[in-house]
Amino acid sequence: YIASLGERVCETALYYPVSDFQGCLNADAMEKKFDTLGRELEDRLIEFDIIDDDVIQSAEIVNGYLHIGRAEYKHIIIPEGAYIPDATLKVLNIFTECGGSVAHDLTSLDSVIEVEGKGLRAMHRKADNADIFYLFRESGENGEYNIHLPSSEGYLLDLENGDLEYSEAENGVLKISLAIGETAVILLTDDKFDAKNKKEFTTEFEISNEFLFSKEIELICNENGFQNINHSDKAVSVSLSDWSNIIGSKYSGSCIY
Repeated sequence: YIASLGERVCETALYYPVSDFQGCLNADAMEKKFDTLGRELEDRLIEFDIIDDDVIQSAEIVNGYLHIGRAEYKHIIIPEGAYIPDATLKVLNIFTECGGSVAHDLTSLDSVIEVEGKGLRAMHRKADNADIFYLFRESGENGEYNIHLPSSEGYLLDLENGDLEYSEAENGVLKISLAIGETAVILLTDDKFDAKNKKEFTTEFEISNEFLFSKEIELICNENGFQNINHSDKAVSVSLSDWSNIIGSKYSGSCIY
C-alpha cells in the first residue's frame, strides 16, 4: 500500500539495444555492457526504467522530457557502441535539442537519496504534501547506514504495525540499521502526525545457553507445487549453534526458538 502512494520519481531510462541482441555478432559483449550499466545504476541508487525503440519512437517530447504515458525521462543512458535505428536516432536528436540528455555514462545523474553504505536499493515517490523514500537492503556486509535527508521534518514508518516514529536526524543525517531483506520507509513532510520517539535499547541482560527449539511451518516445493506443513513436534533443547543437525540443511520454513 505504501508503495502505491504518490507518483514515482524517475527521470532516467536505460536503452535496451534490441537490434544488437537480435542480429549482432557482438551480442554477448553488448549484453555485458547493458548489464553493467543497469547494476551501476542500482548501486548508485538511481531510479531508472528500461525502454526500447518502440517506446522512444512513440514518445512525445515536452519541455526537454521524453513523455510516454505517465512516465517522463530527462536522461537516456545508451550502452556504448549500441546500434540505434534511424527512426530512434531522429527522436533522440530532437530530444537533445530540446534540452534532454543522452549519454553512455552516469556522471550527470543524481541518486534518489545520498547514503553512506553499500548494498541498498532505493525508490522515491512524491505525494502532494510529502516525499516518501524506500530503502531496501539487498546485500553488503555491514547493515549500518547514514542517510542524508533533504529535510529534517520527517518520520520512519514501521511496516509491521503502521506506527510512525520520529526520524531524529542529527544535522540532516539519519542513522539506521537494516538486515538483508529489510526495508526502511522514510516520510518527509511538513504535516504533523502523532508519532513515537525512536526506540532506544539500553537495558543489558545475559542470554543463557538453555533454549528450546521446534519446527513450526515448513514450506515444501515438489512436482505438485507449493505446500505448507504445520508441525507440532515437541520442543527439544538446543544450544546457541547451527540447527542443521536437528532439521537438516534443506529445511525451508519457520521455527520457534
